[in-house]
Amino acid sequence: RILAASPKDAFALHFRGARLENIGRWTKAIGDFKAAAALVPADPTSWEAAALTHEHLNEHQLAVEAAQRAIDLGARAEKLGGAYRTIGNAMGGLGRHAEAEAAYEQAVQFITDDASLWFHLGSSRWVWYPGTRDEAEPYLEASHSYGRALELEPTHARAMMERAFSRGHSHFIQQGSVAPNEAADLLSELQEAERLHEQLMTDVDDVSQMKHSHWKTGTATSFSWVRQQAWARPSALPIIPASVALLGTSPGLIIELGVWTGSTIREIARLVGAQFSADPGEAPRVHGFDSFLGLPDD
Repeated sequence: RILAASPKDAFALHFRGARLENIGRWTKAIGDFKAAAALVPADPTSWEAAALTHEHLNEHQLAVEAAQRAIDLGARAEKLGGAYRTIGNAMGGLGRHAEAEAAYEQAVQFITDDASLWFHLGSSRWVWYPGTRDEAEPYLEASHSYGRALELEPTHARAMMERAFSRGHSHFIQQGSVAPNEAADLLSELQEAERLHEQLMTDVDDVSQMKHSHWKTGTATSFSWVRQQAWARPSALPIIPASVALLGTSPGLIIELGVWTGSTIREIARLVGAQFSADPGEAPRVHGFDSFLGLPDD
């Protein structure tokens, strides 16, 4: 009614945009937000809302531009963190990871108590582009960010898992290997992360709740998929020799499920052979399994 009487009422346009956003009509919401911003060009409020809506639509560059407009116009301190978070998310989507990291670093200056934000800061430092840095510092910084996320949300399984990998890689860079006792700690942390994830999935009643939980905490990603992908990462390779070392001289049956290209099983076999170099005949056989084309439905 207000818009019918006064179609250039910026407040009414913004309010209608917010209502449209709440029911998922993203494109129409953006139209209202930008119309409101044009009417009050010095007010960052509608640009803040437009940035979030562009992010929902995966329009990364437009999200960056809208969020930056809000920052340039002097967004309130309590809104600046959200604007920088939006830029970080969008820069990550664009593959501009250094800029994502810089934006998240700004965001945590304003939002200090959000576990998900600290998790994304850690991820921006190494997970999105593993193996491209040979210095330990980025992995130590990532580990600190994940640790902060866990202080705020102790059951954040993804943060726990990624902290273990970042710690393992920093050990490997600094020392050239991961000691068995260090590997035991890392593997214990990975097992606890899996337990937390399984508990989360037990607590989630339906898919809509799972998606909401993932959006809020970043913990509902399939942990089996993460674990499968992890061994293809350079970040996980330092843990493999330490894991083999923990097997000792009586490892029992050694099996890798999902050999894919065979790179890790060959490395495991080499390490097991080296562990039994004094008596090669006693070295256990390493077995691998992969369905390759998939198992039959029946």
